[in-house]
Amino acid sequence: MERPLPIVLAVALAAVATGQDNVLVVMLDDVGVDRVRAYGEHPSPAPTPTLDALANEGVLFRNCWATPFCSPTRATVMTGRHGFRTGIGNIVITQVDETGLSLDEWILPEVLTAGTEGAYRTAAIGKWHLAGPADSPWNAMQAGFELYSGAPQNLGSPGDEAVWWNFAKLIPGGSEIVTQYATTDEVDDALRTIEGFGNDPWFLYLALHAAHQPYHAPPGHLQDRPLAGDPEDSKPLHHKAAVQAIDSELGRLLGSLPAAVRARTHVLVVGDNGTQGNAVEPPFLAAHGKGTLFEGGIRVPLIVAGPAVTPAARGRVCEALVQTVDLFPTVTELCGVPAHAVVPSEVVLDGRSLVPLLADPDAPSRHPALYCELFKPNHADPADYTAHRRAARNGRYKLVRNELDGLERLFDLELDPFEQRDLLEHKPELSAEERRAYRD
Repeated sequence: MERPLPIVLAVALAAVATGQDNVLVVMLDDVGVDRVRAYGEHPSPAPTPTLDALANEGVLFRNCWATPFCSPTRATVMTGRHGFRTGIGNIVITQVDETGLSLDEWILPEVLTAGTEGAYRTAAIGKWHLAGPADSPWNAMQAGFELYSGAPQNLGSPGDEAVWWNFAKLIPGGSEIVTQYATTDEVDDALRTIEGFGNDPWFLYLALHAAHQPYHAPPGHLQDRPLAGDPEDSKPLHHKAAVQAIDSELGRLLGSLPAAVRARTHVLVVGDNGTQGNAVEPPFLAAHGKGTLFEGGIRVPLIVAGPAVTPAARGRVCEALVQTVDLFPTVTELCGVPAHAVVPSEVVLDGRSLVPLLADPDAPSRHPALYCELFKPNHADPADYTAHRRAARNGRYKLVRNELDGLERLFDLELDPFEQRDLLEHKPELSAEERRAYRD
């Protein structure tokens, strides 16, 4: 997307040493921390040796917040801004005339292209889900990516297992019908794209459709679950099989990169929201999964590995409070671009770079508190919201508020990680001053 750059940019660019490292951001769809073995939070996670290995060579972030749904989280990653700034607070494509993320927003590929004078190649592959019916299907490229291939929206609907092997996708210059497994096809696209970039540094956004519904039995060579019958009758088992298939294909992707390319590639794997409730298994709570502001809905996997991770930080767990808006400044810094020198000063960026935490995972949180909200419809005036829920947390306590009815709940995440005891209900001794402090 062509547009004038800030006047100060020309001066700033002269001082920017273009980074030569590559950045691969992998977005997982409906995969919570309960499904990744490296998190150790569920007694029966999916087998995830590739993700576990990344955690061993990188940093695993224990307390990363996304949003309850895919579109708002993807918008935070692309812009480094919360939904109340971009207008994306719910799933895009709920109304026939709905538009998605505004083309006026500065997104990651635009900043990298401008901040390196075109040195970085950029591509998005897989699920975009930031364009509405009123937008062009090539919205990802209109927004700033050099290349895009994939099925922009969700694949099929619940019960339509066959769609994973038969779907339409956009390709450079047109479209085609894919007849191989979607996750495999997306990784194939990623490898072809990286090969096409040659020796140029690149930023690749690989947004996998899995493990979103429809539930299905992935190819047997990608997973070893004993799958039989209708996937709708054993959703958790089929969901875990899809996660294992993701892990297998990520292993193929990373293992296929030439050693020199892999050595200078930062890999960031993040979830867009928690696991879908109908695939959740105890002790996690089905009613606290995707679509909710409970931890099961918004606390997601985030693993970062690559040359920015210092030897002392490798294999460490970071307990700092981080959120998906932080990926924006993290990616730009890893590519040697000062985002604030490119993005106009009037554009508020909410993210804080995670790079310091890759050197010292014990460093203080970049955020004193985390913030998340869900609202609909997108782009509406707050007075017209039909749903509006917000949450904030510090190191221990979390407040959730329904803005339409004023209902508030307060949880002690240290003593009650599954959020089953509302302190505002069970601790009437809290003073009015304490309650105000939590609300603030």
